[in-house]
Amino acid sequence: DCIFIDTQGSVGPLQNNAALASSQILLPVLPETLAARELTSGTLDMLERLEPSPSFRNRAGPIRAIIYRQDRTSDSKLVAEELKRDFLKLEGRVTLLNTAVPSAKSYKEAATLGIPVHRHEPHHRTMSSAYDVMHNLVWELIPSLKGIHAGGYTNTSIPDAHLQEVAK
Repeated sequence: DCIFIDTQGSVGPLQNNAALASSQILLPVLPETLAARELTSGTLDMLERLEPSPSFRNRAGPIRAIIYRQDRTSDSKLVAEELKRDFLKLEGRVTLLNTAVPSAKSYKEAATLGIPVHRHEPHHRTMSSAYDVMHNLVWELIPSLKGIHAGGYTNTSIPDAHLQEVAK
């Protein structure tokens, strides 16, 4: 089972306790220069604030950053590369996931419809489908689930009836 706690990026006792109770911390990062710089400095502040004293047993789980809403511009790619270099400065305390969530209308549509994006877009003609992106993300965060597909089928064996249902 997984429990996600969305602390909405603010700082305070709730966020500190959520971080200390977590087995992993997931930091969503917009691939924009100002957001990336703010995240790097804010992450350093958080790490220093949460460093345990010798008498304190709890420690924040590993911190994983994920790039989301990545578009296909050269600027977005440059910022992603800059983030990778910046996270190296954090001495392994933060890792940047290989999976990036693209900027695509299917994510907004799924949110509006109130359905999981991997069910809304099981296939895409020109880029990785949301189905593929979400599975890769889960498998990267929870390696023991690798190869297990939502709904019991792979992206190449989605029943036609399901595709018709998603298209409605």
